[in-house]
Amino acid sequence: MTESQLKIFKPVFTNTVFTIKACSGQRKICNAREVFKSGIDPDFENFGLNKPGKPTVKIVPVAYRLQGDFVFSDENWDKFFTQDQIVGFCIKYPDFFPAVTVTLFPLEDGGEHFVVRVSACSDGLRVNVLRFKDAAVWVAERSDRLVVPQPLVP
Repeated sequence: MTESQLKIFKPVFTNTVFTIKACSGQRKICNAREVFKSGIDPDFENFGLNKPGKPTVKIVPVAYRLQGDFVFSDENWDKFFTQDQIVGFCIKYPDFFPAVTVTLFPLEDGGEHFVVRVSACSDGLRVNVLRFKDAAVWVAERSDRLVVPQPLVP
């Protein structure tokens, strides 16, 4: 993260280590109905996010809380998850998602960048997707969370 981003994002769960095991790249969010029981945004398919991704190694993601308004752009962001990793996180940590906030995951797929929004509803998790180029402003007063992938240091 850049110096200016560090001022906008405050780490949460500093005593918790999250891990996502190595993934084959085969899981797709649009097919994970057992994980996202409250709904899956049709834009996953509309944006062409209905194909397998690349395999990944084990990672240790870090969770942050938004402390200032932020817009994702190709110029200010370089850490991304795959769909398989996001599905894996949601399966492994279903209690991570409080009902009053949205959790954001930066996603790279086919060279394009997206923001995946996961929120908890009364009947389970719901997932939406936006393109970076749609320039959504994430507002700090909502206390949105951001999960960032970090490589596992040997």
